[in-house]
Amino acid sequence: MDRRTWIRSLPAFALLPAVFALAADTDPADRPAIRWHYDLDSAHDVSLQTGKPLLVVFSAEWCNFCRKLDRETFAHPQLVNFVNHGFVPVVLELEQHRQTAEILGVKSVPSSVVLTPNADLVGRLVGYVDASRYYEALKMSRKLQTRLEQ
Repeated sequence: MDRRTWIRSLPAFALLPAVFALAADTDPADRPAIRWHYDLDSAHDVSLQTGKPLLVVFSAEWCNFCRKLDRETFAHPQLVNFVNHGFVPVVLELEQHRQTAEILGVKSVPSSVVLTPNADLVGRLVGYVDASRYYEALKMSRKLQTRLEQ
């Protein structure tokens, strides 16, 4: 790149931080968030009362893909809305809930399991999944729950 081209491109580069600042949500507290439960028993009680399926997500502090799932997939506004209105979401640390993970067939994190209020398995997602694929999988889980209830 010659010197003129480089100099002419400076204003565009100077504007990039402002463009990214406008595109980014400046205050994460303003973003919608999934209303997680952290206790499976109390979440199950809510599931029984409301008829909503449980969305049980197994995570671990050391898991990079768990953080990516939380940061990207679980931050998507449409998915947040869908989960908050259609499920009883529970997040469990794998290390603290090994027996539950074993019962549900969870072998790695991140893993998500969808259960009816009667604890019938209607969905499973293993690994990082983007928001659109996660949404589609949850929709299928809801359809399966509806079929089971008929």
